[in-house]
Amino acid sequence: MGISSADLLKGLLNPRVKVGHEFIVKGQTVEQVYYAVAALAKATYDRMFKWLVSRINSSLYTALPRQYFIGVLDIAGFEIFEPVIRRLKEGEGKLLHSRQFHSYTRYRILNPSAIPEDSFVDSRKAVEKLLFSLDIDRTQYKFGHTKVFFKAGLLGHLEDMRDVRLSQILTIVQAMARGKLMRMQRDKMMLQRDAVTVIQFNLRAFFSVRTWPWMMMFYKLKPLLKSAQVEKQLAALNDEFNKLKEAYDRSELKRREAEEQHMVLVEEKKDLALQLQAEQENLSDAEERCNQLIQTKISMESKLKETQERLEDEEEVTLTMTSKKRQLEEEVMSLKRDVDDLEMTLAKVEKERHGAENKVR
Repeated sequence: MGISSADLLKGLLNPRVKVGHEFIVKGQTVEQVYYAVAALAKATYDRMFKWLVSRINSSLYTALPRQYFIGVLDIAGFEIFEPVIRRLKEGEGKLLHSRQFHSYTRYRILNPSAIPEDSFVDSRKAVEKLLFSLDIDRTQYKFGHTKVFFKAGLLGHLEDMRDVRLSQILTIVQAMARGKLMRMQRDKMMLQRDAVTVIQFNLRAFFSVRTWPWMMMFYKLKPLLKSAQVEKQLAALNDEFNKLKEAYDRSELKRREAEEQHMVLVEEKKDLALQLQAEQENLSDAEERCNQLIQTKISMESKLKETQERLEDEEEVTLTMTSKKRQLEEEVMSLKRDVDDLEMTLAKVEKERHGAENKVR
């Protein structure tokens, strides 16, 4: 093939793919490599046979009339390559038209009974039965593996036959439609005729009995009968109205009760929200007092430490400072008492803070 085996392996295993304006190297799986090899083999096979058919066509070319063709079996199926498949010289060997077997349904209308509908029939056999049942010279067409080939003019003849058959079917359909419309018009006219007869009979009867005393009494009593019926209908409507009104009153009472309950729940919600806010404020106050006491304790402890250090320094300096030392000790004792008091106060505040937190929870 004129290429390096290393380049071929590289192209199959790690092909270059264009992404945007750049090329990247893509890794292939084993299955993808198999597909690539199969596609490459198919393309090579296809090009080789196309070249072979072209050489055969060029070697067999002649200006004399011809009717031959070449059939080539491809790995993907039956493909037909005619040596002269688009343009031929005028004469006996004119262009051969072809049709796939599965397109026979277009001409099935010429003889529908030739192909049974209740069983499966192969496309090739169906086309054979259809063409054999028609009045056509069998030398004007030839069957291939997947196509049937017609000589020039035969395909047009089939189209003409199809057009004639379609025109016949359309004529029959139009005749049946016109017949249906005319029968409907006739039924309508007969119904109108019967209606006219009944109306005429009733009019004659009316004119013959309209002066009878009993008929005149009936004319006077008929409106009264209608008024009695109207009163019954009115009473029924009143009963229905009363029932609907009672149902409406019950629903209105339930709605009011629901609204009152809703208002109570809203008030309870507001009270709980206010109580929660108050508890949160108390908690924040207790936390603030606790923080202040802690700061005071820290300050007092620092003062105590400073006093003790200063006391130790004074004891080392001189023994003459005993009186001053006693004063400082008394000050220290006082500060300790203050610290104890602060610790007790802090413990009490801590206890109050824990109690407030528990209450909030």
